[in-house]
Amino acid sequence: MAAPTQPTTNGDRGTWGPLMTAWMDWVEGSLGGTESIDQLGIGTDSPDSVVEIESGDPVLLHLHEADSGGGLIQYTNTTDTDGWYAGISGTEGYAISRQVDPDLGNVIYLGQDGGVHLGGIKSGTDQGNAGAAAGELYQDTNDDNTIKIGV
Repeated sequence: MAAPTQPTTNGDRGTWGPLMTAWMDWVEGSLGGTESIDQLGIGTDSPDSVVEIESGDPVLLHLHEADSGGGLIQYTNTTDTDGWYAGISGTEGYAISRQVDPDLGNVIYLGQDGGVHLGGIKSGTDQGNAGAAAGELYQDTNDDNTIKIGV
């Protein structure tokens, strides 16, 4: 089967356009293709990284999770195959976490209320309620979530 018309090619660099799905199905071989793309440009004929998106629009990429759970991106490398997750959590905040469900434990959480929650920092209505010892950081929930040091 012949490849679907591709808007632009530049050596091993592909530029996706309106036929993105059909082109990638062909490249991946499900429609008979045998090509490979080392760099992908969306909106550019000469990507300078593995994937480059170029546009004058303020939103370059929109990721939508189809239910009320988290919508996350996972980052890994060869030595950290579990990786990190970042994105919207099931509680509608933005989280960075080592867990696929950042609501179960996160390192950084930005709530819709504007609060910033840092993992490992205790929180409570005061130092005693937070259980913070002298010298420990705690989040004072009675003082606009201010981070304080226990005395």
